Amino acid sequence: MLTDIAHSTGLISRGLCLLLVVAHLGAAVPTNAAGHGSDPRIDRFAVCLGSLIGHLSTAVSGIPRDRISGDAVHRNRQALRLTNASQRAACPEEPPAAQVTAVAPDVIRGIQFRLNALGFSAGPPDGVIGARTTQAIRAYQAANGMVPTGAIDQALIAKLKAAPVQAATPWRPARIDDPDGYTNLRAGPGTNHAVLAQILDGEVFRTRPADGRWWRVETSSGVTGYMHVSRIKLLD
Repeated sequence: MLTDIAHSTGLISRGLCLLLVVAHLGAAVPTNAAGHGSDPRIDRFAVCLGSLIGHLSTAVSGIPRDRISGDAVHRNRQALRLTNASQRAACPEEPPAAQVTAVAPDVIRGIQFRLNALGFSAGPPDGVIGARTTQAIRAYQAANGMVPTGAIDQALIAKLKAAPVQAATPWRPARIDDPDGYTNLRAGPGTNHAVLAQILDGEVFRTRPADGRWWRVETSSGVTGYMHVSRIKLLD
């Protein structure tokens, strides 16, 4: 590409020099009354003019069109790659969440044991992720400021390992005490959490009394969540 440009530049320079010569010759050629050249130098003038046209035509067409088009495409692709690279640097992608795609049964049993010990009923530690274990995981995540996905990931495992296990308060039977005839069971300790189920008046469930205003509740079907203490009436 650089060789083609240098060659074309040389041709253009020679063409300009010829242009000056032609201009000089044209000014020096005398004409008769009919307007025709009467000096033999008119022939040299015509020859120089033809040579000038030839040089300029060669200079203009010195670089093949396909070469120019190919170089332009290459430059456009290079510019696009640089633009994409700068955009990626300005807006880095968020790292994917560290998830556990295949969980060994021993790990599941450990998670179930820890959840049960922390008051989140995951059912018997059988090493199988069932609906009850998933619900317990979701409730634990909501109670600890995590996204309640119900899935096992590295963040959940680390949180459970770091959680101190204390002697859990025993479950106690209870009914709701609500003039509306039902009470919402929520995924976390607060009205901003999703409603998991509705417990009707007269339905017996079990709860773990705590110091806070939201107690852990488990329904007869195994759904665990939170209920405000003002809506709970202990039966013993």
